[in-house]
Amino acid sequence: MNDAGLLEKKVRTQAPRSNTLRRRPTRTTRSKRRRSASGTAKMAQLKVAYGKNLGHQIHCWADQPTVMGRHSRCDLRLLDPRISRWHAALTVDNDGQWVVTDLESENGTFVNGSKIDKPYVLSDNDLIRVGSTLINVLL
Repeated sequence: MNDAGLLEKKVRTQAPRSNTLRRRPTRTTRSKRRRSASGTAKMAQLKVAYGKNLGHQIHCWADQPTVMGRHSRCDLRLLDPRISRWHAALTVDNDGQWVVTDLESENGTFVNGSKIDKPYVLSDNDLIRVGSTLINVLL
């Protein structure tokens, strides 16, 4: 095959890349994830309800923190200039509850309209505001 044929084949096989939301690659497979008492993996879903990333969603697993921010290595990368590079993190505490923590961001993190200064335990359908972006939490 000539060079033009190889180039054409390479272009056809490459998938388009999206820089908007990127999940950091992990070494854990779905079968190795920690399981709850019912035998299912503990998961939450974040869905952008307002902002430049409107409609984007990400699944969060209990065995690793989910970081929101503008940095390219964040799990939920948001294109909002009012958001810090490393803005907030979503984790599971020792009681198995989902918690959001502000990572000392300049503009703060708000849950249901109230600014949080310490880790905040989330409930289903809570709204997290970072910068001018609203994120709906589905547990």
